Amino acid sequence: MAGLGADFFVIFVLMLFQLVLLGIFITLYIRKRQASFLSLIFSVIFFITSNALTLAFIQRPQSWPLDFFQALLGAAGLAPIVVFLEIFENGVSFTQRSSLSIVFIILVGSVKGASHLFDQILGEFINLMAPIMFILVGAFYLGAVKKMKERIRFENQKSKIRKMRVGVYLTFIIPKFLIGALIALTVLPIMLSLIPNVTIFEGYDVSFLQRTDTIHIFDMLLNTIQTIGLVIMTLPIVYSRSVFFMQSRKVSRLIVINKDGIPVFEFPFEQKDEDEAIDEEMLTEAYAAISTIMTRGGLATQQLRTINFSELQLLTEIREGFAIILIADRPTKFLVDSLENFADQFQDIFPTHARLNEIRTQKLKYTAEKMVQKSFDLEDEEFEQIRIIVSEGYDKVAGEYLKTRSEEDPEVKLLPDFMKRLPVGARVLDAGCGAGEPITRILSEKFKVTGVDISKKQVEIARENLPFCEFIWQDMTTLTFPEEYFDGIISYYAIPHIPREEHKGFLENLFRMLKNNGIALLCFGTSDDPGTVVDDFFGVKMYWSSFDAGTNIEMLKEVGFHVIWLKLILDDVTEEQHIFILARKLDTEFLEVIDAMEDVEDKVKVKEITEEIPQE
Repeated sequence: MAGLGADFFVIFVLMLFQLVLLGIFITLYIRKRQASFLSLIFSVIFFITSNALTLAFIQRPQSWPLDFFQALLGAAGLAPIVVFLEIFENGVSFTQRSSLSIVFIILVGSVKGASHLFDQILGEFINLMAPIMFILVGAFYLGAVKKMKERIRFENQKSKIRKMRVGVYLTFIIPKFLIGALIALTVLPIMLSLIPNVTIFEGYDVSFLQRTDTIHIFDMLLNTIQTIGLVIMTLPIVYSRSVFFMQSRKVSRLIVINKDGIPVFEFPFEQKDEDEAIDEEMLTEAYAAISTIMTRGGLATQQLRTINFSELQLLTEIREGFAIILIADRPTKFLVDSLENFADQFQDIFPTHARLNEIRTQKLKYTAEKMVQKSFDLEDEEFEQIRIIVSEGYDKVAGEYLKTRSEEDPEVKLLPDFMKRLPVGARVLDAGCGAGEPITRILSEKFKVTGVDISKKQVEIARENLPFCEFIWQDMTTLTFPEEYFDGIISYYAIPHIPREEHKGFLENLFRMLKNNGIALLCFGTSDDPGTVVDDFFGVKMYWSSFDAGTNIEMLKEVGFHVIWLKLILDDVTEEQHIFILARKLDTEFLEVIDAMEDVEDKVKVKEITEEIPQE
């Protein structure tokens, strides 16, 4: 060990770090079984092998075979990173682009490794150009990463894409730029010396840059930068439950048509852009063509997978009685697999032989939207960011928002009808209570109220102003109170802040926590809005999502609520119309008795009586 220089220990420490990293990547691959980790494993193996080769021959004279294999292994370490990036760009490991990029990288590495076989000037020129070639590959994939970012709505997803971008810079751009700069310092004097009467670099000594130990340390420094870049690049998939957001593909809409070519369900993946409007007339013709194929049957229904549609493509999945169409700029394996998965699930809820007027489209809508979220891995990533937007937004504007709420608001005047149906001392849940004014305060005059809100700041204000009430800082979609715990449940202006794909599940949980014959007064949006993020809600970001009024009513009935009345009220704050619905949870046995009645008039009379049943 006495004769070993600093370069030996630098390489040795780097190898230890890379071995630890290799172990982590192998563990993650075993757990997640994602091909992206497999590509990273190969990349680290190539880097370790290159460093081991340097370490083994560190005290021997440089030779062109050693230089060749080191350069080849260094280039081979970059090739799997191209595969890694391609997985997120196209959903598959090898495409024509990635294959050509890999061949180009290996070729450049091989030529660079064999540069000693050429004369000095040509060899130095090759060494100078090789890093530039690698930088071009990196710049090419930076463009792909930029496309990914352009398709993203939420900030946490954008931050992950920024990590990908930094990773590309550290693996491809910065190390090769530094190598090019170093080589330029050594090559430039040689090149200029060939020009007559140029003496600017006469006596310029760069021999220290050509010493073996200096080259080793510099190479290891750059290899360290690349390894760090590799780690940063993997963070988005290590901490992400969905890779869909990384797809740079333009995915516009998912549409389900029946066998007559009539759309029965549509899910927009992005907000409509007037500049990129899809030709609806041509789309209708595509529906007709697919309908014809469904009617005729045969092999065509199995073989039709994509239809060229202007600059986009229609990915199709045909099943008995319906066809699913996904509009994208080109297919990826992820999209094809997700479309097939959605079709399998949708088949279970679609009434194959029913006519269009017999299909309960509202029920189909909210059930199918939940399926889309699961099939395309949207819910975890987007829903988590939505919760952050809502909670942080109300934290920032809690005081200002509180000033807008008054006892004179029209929705407050609905409370007496809700309250008269509950006994004094009843246990009431205020879901999305905000700062507790004025709703929670009024309810607390007669009942034991538990307020729940996702905004920590609003809960703090509520606890300070109403110390005799119980307030819980929690996402109201995650409540775990016992079954039949509350006599009444109220929720004002909170449900529209939940992604509408979660609305039915939230209502089912409320229904579970509500006692038999319990009363619920719930507020919904009335616009057909899959989800909107705005920047001007009291100067902060805020999120809204809702179904139309008819779908909300249908959903409540589907859950098991009996609707007593509904009121449409315009909210002065958002200037949006909301629907307030008073509903009762009827005893299951009682409902069965009503349904068993043959006389329609008797059914109506009984249901009218249930609207006036007070809580015991």
